[in-house]
Parts: sequence; structure tokens; C-alpha cells
Amino acid sequence: MAMRVPSGYEAARMAGAIVIVRHGLGDFVERVVREHGSLDAFARRHATATMPGRTAAHVIEAPGGRWVVRHYVRGGVMAPLGDRYLRLFGRRPYQELWASAFARARGVETPAVAAAAIYPAGIFYRGDLATALVADAADLADTSLGQQRRDGHDRQLAWHAAGRLVRDAAEAGVVHADLNLRNILVAWRMGVPRPQLLDLDRCRIVQRASPRDLAVMTHRLERSAHKFERQTGETLASELDAFRQGISG
Repeated sequence: MAMRVPSGYEAARMAGAIVIVRHGLGDFVERVVREHGSLDAFARRHATATMPGRTAAHVIEAPGGRWVVRHYVRGGVMAPLGDRYLRLFGRRPYQELWASAFARARGVETPAVAAAAIYPAGIFYRGDLATALVADAADLADTSLGQQRRDGHDRQLAWHAAGRLVRDAAEAGVVHADLNLRNILVAWRMGVPRPQLLDLDRCRIVQRASPRDLAVMTHRLERSAHKFERQTGETLASELDAFRQGISG
């Protein structure tokens, strides 16, 4: 089928789905879609772990390693539409795949996409995204306040590294539309935090983000932090200071 895809990927029709998949993984994905109807349906039945979020993401065993399979579900005022998206306004799984490929090519850390699938139904579609699992990682909220909470020194390191990540993303031209504590994943390698950017489906790709773009992303992250402060009764003042220091370089 004629479809522009990032380097290293191929596009194919599979049992009613239209999938962009990394080279070498097409046979596995096609078998899953034919037998189960979607990546998400397979993941729900064969998950080895479940990750929280607006809708649960499921970890599965796949060729070459473990994947996280996420089914796209609307939030906010569009929540009544559930998992249905109008085909007229683009394809979120493909948009996230392209944004991820662009970011990684520019040196911005984000999980590698294994497959992006849409399932057309008239004027609507439903969509799934499969990404490589980042081992031994937790989002910034859990790193700071949740079950995987780190000590004060580690939290300072994580938030400073998160600030550098956001600055690097802006310099690379990746403008995140909904930056929050759940959208920054922190892995640890030999005691060093390695943050990664998540949920790129609505980000803008530009030559280089403007100072205003960076300020807006920073404000959204800070607003998210204040929301968690209200929910937990704890303060993230020192963590936010470390984040701003990372932003400023």
C-alpha cells in the first residue's frame, strides 16, 4: 500500500487494520491482529503486567523483547466518544510514531515504537500503539510521590535530568502538547537518571521551539506538579527548583 513511513518501518493491511510496523516484526503483528482483532485485544489476554493511566497499558512478550501496548482513549470534553476518533483529523498512532522517530533521530529520549495500528470503521477509527518497554523505570510522579519513590537526592537528580530532557526536546523542535508528571518516564542506569518523553501523539514538530513554547511546556509541568501536591498534601518545591535548573542548563 502507498503510505509514507519512517525509515526502518513498513506499512501493511492486516485483517481490516492498517499497521505501520518495524521491519522484521510484521509476521508477529499480522498473526496477532488476525487471531485477536487488535493489538490491544491480544495484550489484554496475554499481559504479563499492567501499567496505570487514563486507560491501562499492557506489557506483552514479543519478538526481541517486551512491548507496552496502549489503546487510545479520549479524555476531557471528548471523553463520551470513548476510543473513537474521526478519520478526517489524522491518525494519532501514526502521528505518535512519526513524532517518536523524529525525536529519537534528534537525540531526544523516548521509547522506540514497534507498531502503530488503526482499525477503520466508517468515518471513525480506533488505534493502538506498541512501544519497547523501558525496564526499571517509573514516571516522575511515582518517582517523587508514589510506590517507587526515591530518596531526596535521587529525586533532585531525576527532576534536573527531566528539565534537561524538556530543554533538549525544545531545541530539537519537539513541542509537547500535554507535559505532565505522567509523561516523563525515569529509568535508572548505574545510579544515573535517564528520563524519557512519553505520549507524543499531539506534539508539534518545528525546526526549533520558541522561548514561548518552552515556557508553556514548563508551565504545564509545574501545573501538574501542583496538582499532585494538592492531592498528596506534600510539597515538590525543591524538585521544581531542580527542574528549572535543568531547563536553564
